Amino acid sequence: MDVVFPDAVGVPECDLVEATAINIPERGAVAFQFDVPLTQLKAGTYVCQINVIDDAGGSFSFPRLALMVTAPAAAPVAPPAPTSGGSPAQ
Repeated sequence: MDVVFPDAVGVPECDLVEATAINIPERGAVAFQFDVPLTQLKAGTYVCQINVIDDAGGSFSFPRLALMVTAPAAAPVAPPAPTSGGSPAQ
């Protein structure tokens, strides 16, 4: 999988995912997953390209999808603890 940076700084790649068998038989398809460390990505829109090569069938595909990375939300600020304004109970 390639992630294309908006400022063309570089193209990080995930480890190769190799499928040797169909794992979704009702669709005749292979599902896979991969991890992208978001710490290397600045907030922005990216294009993610998956390079699929079918050695057995002699075909290939390069589907792309848009990926939006947003800045982390600010941590909520806790309200101040209430203070008692009256005099001590007697």
